[in-house]
Amino acid sequence: MLHDLKEISLVEEDLVEAISTLSVYLLIIGGISLVSSFIAVVIYEYIGAQQSKLIQIAYSRALLNQEMEYFDKNRASEMTTRVSE
Repeated sequence: MLHDLKEISLVEEDLVEAISTLSVYLLIIGGISLVSSFIAVVIYEYIGAQQSKLIQIAYSRALLNQEMEYFDKNRASEMTTRVSE
């Protein structure tokens, strides 16, 4: 009977050790996922800001290349609002 109790306690210890090891692995995977997600968001924000800047520059250049008639038909406040958006 005592022999059976020792085997049960050894099995429980192995189970607790296996669960602890898997928990550590899951924590490491979760940490890596958190860091990589943060880096991805930062990169997307940076790229989005750069693209927005390039679009604003292209729009400003297109405005400057318009004929004078264009400026007579459209108000100046509309054009500055479009550039800043």
